[in-house]
Amino acid sequence: IMIYRDGNLHTFLITNENGETPTVKIESAPAENALIPNSENQELDYRADVYADGFTPRKGLLVSAVGDSHILLTVQLTPLSERID
Repeated sequence: IMIYRDGNLHTFLITNENGETPTVKIESAPAENALIPNSENQELDYRADVYADGFTPRKGLLVSAVGDSHILLTVQLTPLSERID
């Protein structure tokens, strides 16, 4: 799993045998920014790419962070044998 912010690699993770990763702390916008209408800094956006041998990759998954929230990103991958092009 690769997590990017502003096009730069932020975090690289390898899952355990259950497909889980350790908790990762990412920077977020202050919670009060979410209260400002049309604010450019309401949230910080990250993108995640997920790869696994034998599965179709998922790229560009949006992860938005605001305040002290906890985000759980659950991703289902399609086995290559089930892929329809």
